[in-house]
Amino acid sequence: RRELLRQYFNSIVSADFLENRHVTHPLSCKLFLRNLLRRNSSPYMHKKERNALASMGHPVPANSIADWFNWARESYVIGVNAINSPSVKKQEQNYRKLYAVDWALAGAVSAFREPRTAHVLESIVYWELQRRGLQTSYERVGPDKYEVDFVAGHPESPPEMAIQVCTDLTDPSTVAREERALTRLVEHLGSDVEPLIITLEDPPAGIKMRYPVRKAWEWCLEAAPSAV
Repeated sequence: RRELLRQYFNSIVSADFLENRHVTHPLSCKLFLRNLLRRNSSPYMHKKERNALASMGHPVPANSIADWFNWARESYVIGVNAINSPSVKKQEQNYRKLYAVDWALAGAVSAFREPRTAHVLESIVYWELQRRGLQTSYERVGPDKYEVDFVAGHPESPPEMAIQVCTDLTDPSTVAREERALTRLVEHLGSDVEPLIITLEDPPAGIKMRYPVRKAWEWCLEAAPSAV
């Protein structure tokens, strides 16, 4: 299956980028796209990616990096989450988080062999929010810059939800970290924001949760259209 997915990746690169876009640095572009997919559910900045390519012997103009990045979005290779701010300047100064449309494809071209369950789960939540027609961002709150994975709401409306994605709620320190960020965000945005933790399994009986917890599959199905 991994080999088949790698063939799909090569087809995407050949058809959508190297041929249709007339890319002048084909090998560099292929490395760039592979790196985007490897960063599924991870931070990204143009400058760092350009430096990474240069360190591998692929110096690329800054405008090419920006073009490839935008083409990847237009071709539905990745989705992008920026920091929660009306300021375009602030969004550009902070990293963006990338979400692969096909997380199996991202796993196939990645060098990682260990399960990347947390990254996949966060990507699933991102695309479900997109399917519901919600605008999303991430937030960093407080002097320690605690990160909240998703701040979501309808277009042209205030944020409605603050979501943390966590695969394992068996560790009290993990629970405390996730809830601490949500608490800071609610204090920052106001009580109209609904905090939520999305996970794979319910927390153990001995773990007391301050905020609602939903299993990912249940949460995804609750807003699914009814079958005809």
